[in-house]
Amino acid sequence: MKTSVFETCKDFLFPYTCMGCGALVSQPERFCESCKKDLIYVGELPPIAQIRAAAAVYPYDRVSAGILRRKKEQGFVSEKAMAEDMELAFHRFRFPLPDLILPVPAHPFKTWWTQYDHGMLLAQAVAEQFNVPLGVGVLGKQRFTRPQHTLDRKKRSRNLVGAFAVHRPDQVRGKMILLVDDVITTGHTISACAAELRHSGAREVYALSYAYTQK
Repeated sequence: MKTSVFETCKDFLFPYTCMGCGALVSQPERFCESCKKDLIYVGELPPIAQIRAAAAVYPYDRVSAGILRRKKEQGFVSEKAMAEDMELAFHRFRFPLPDLILPVPAHPFKTWWTQYDHGMLLAQAVAEQFNVPLGVGVLGKQRFTRPQHTLDRKKRSRNLVGAFAVHRPDQVRGKMILLVDDVITTGHTISACAAELRHSGAREVYALSYAYTQK
């Protein structure tokens, strides 16, 4: 079949690129051959306090770091593509379908300052992929915290005390909640969120992230 003029122009103006490194690819593939060779799948994560079970797609490495950077800084990676990968990781371990999906929240001032809520957009894409309701304004971050990666293990837990709050407990009571984040490192942040949800009556809390920093 001959390629139309429109398709030729479209491919020239909007070429297919690798999600990981941005290299040109000849067809709508997610990754170039180099990144494909480096792909490693994580799956179910080690136990995290307050979390029934957690899973991630990739380790936080060259490829996944490139994907997240291209999404956040350049907008070249869609949340939908990430959500498709996350759905596969979730169902690979036969986790039960959640009643509600929540993002790990950012502080409102940070969202206002950047005019962009990466966590909410990713959680929205996952909710659409799962066909499960997205909780908006249910869980919030009520005070600033120092970046977790700048602290040692002991200080990370103290840094998050009182940082999160459930604003709509009626939306979580008795429900199975899925928390969505782009990266899980030590698990302290997602554990702090889960603790607030369980305190407000959530039946169980699961977690799903795109990448995981392995120790």
